[in-house]
Amino acid sequence: MTHTMTRAVDVAVELVAGRGWAVMPLSGKGPVRSCRDCRQDRHHGADCTCQTQWCHGFYGATTDSVVLEQRWPHDADGVGVATGASNLTVVDVDGQSGHQWVTGLANRGILTPTLMMRSSSGAGYHLYYEGVVRSRPLRLSPTHPLAGTSDDIPVDIKSNGSYVRWTGIVATDRPIAPVPAALEDELDARQARLDAARRPSTATRSTPARTGRCTHAPGYLDRGIQMAVETLSQIDPSGGGVHSQVYGVIRGIVRRHAGTCGQDCVTGVQLDELGEAAQRVGERPGDFRRAWDNALSESGLQSRFGTRTAR
Repeated sequence: MTHTMTRAVDVAVELVAGRGWAVMPLSGKGPVRSCRDCRQDRHHGADCTCQTQWCHGFYGATTDSVVLEQRWPHDADGVGVATGASNLTVVDVDGQSGHQWVTGLANRGILTPTLMMRSSSGAGYHLYYEGVVRSRPLRLSPTHPLAGTSDDIPVDIKSNGSYVRWTGIVATDRPIAPVPAALEDELDARQARLDAARRPSTATRSTPARTGRCTHAPGYLDRGIQMAVETLSQIDPSGGGVHSQVYGVIRGIVRRHAGTCGQDCVTGVQLDELGEAAQRVGERPGDFRRAWDNALSESGLQSRFGTRTAR
């Protein structure tokens, strides 16, 4: 069924009543930020102390129809489904290469037939499965060694700690199938390839002279840190995948200097600035430190904080 002529709140109530899903209002593609403090300060929804229902992204999603009817914001034009809270995994597919990846997994029996919804733009689609897995974006940063290969896929896995916009545009009307166990195996195997590609080979690793200072032109490091802080500030905590995005920013800084200066050039003050920016979007300080050490390890440099856990 198509809900283009139906009020968003009515769609939300219908999804709760008919499917039991946890839903929330959206403005465009993003969650509604109802109070002034939340609109001005991008912070993690789990840490928000305001009493406004809808300021917390998918943390504010509800299955209470009364709450939806009484508190639905006037400027909300869409409905978000909190995937993890609704016991769902949604494979968000974009473009022809994303479709080819999905078709390949379907041909191998890894992805099974299930409810398919068209995306709002019409250029992609969403596959709905019952059950939860780890959320992860499958697109790679341009600097990743496997960028542009078959492992660089315009697909997002949205489940725990994520949400998807409900379009109501059915592409293939089937019962929602259980999430295939083989899907996580496939994604874990892909992640192993990504990790191996990032890990420098001891046989080919360059070893620039360690000068004790940054060898780049004056101001290069400062500008890089400013750009990284800006990139971190643009992360949407309510969309999930915060840690992987923070790690991508960290890895870019470390690799840029490891390959030329042969060391971790970031000063303590700059590191604090990056850490504070990461905290504002929901990254825990311990996870930030572990991510920094993992990025150093991948570039063949010594640990800064002495952490050895997975990122």
